[in-house]
Amino acid sequence: MANDVVTPPTGRSLGWAERLPVRKIVLTILTAAIFVVVGGGIYKTLTLPAGERLDWEFWANLFVIGLALGAVYALIDSATAWCTASCA
Repeated sequence: MANDVVTPPTGRSLGWAERLPVRKIVLTILTAAIFVVVGGGIYKTLTLPAGERLDWEFWANLFVIGLALGAVYALIDSATAWCTASCA
């Protein structure tokens, strides 16, 4: 038994196209595209002329609406988790 040699199975190896991580490439391109679009929007917003600039009230309102929307999502998520655990 000490002389037993394990030989790897022989078969065809994967080609470069089959080893290509398609999902990782797509996610990387999507991440870069989102970064460029969001970065461009931030740049355009911050460089608006003085008359067209968004004021403090707009940003505060946007923040409050975002908090409210996030709270609703959290409530839906916790209700779904509770019902999944206790309704089954």
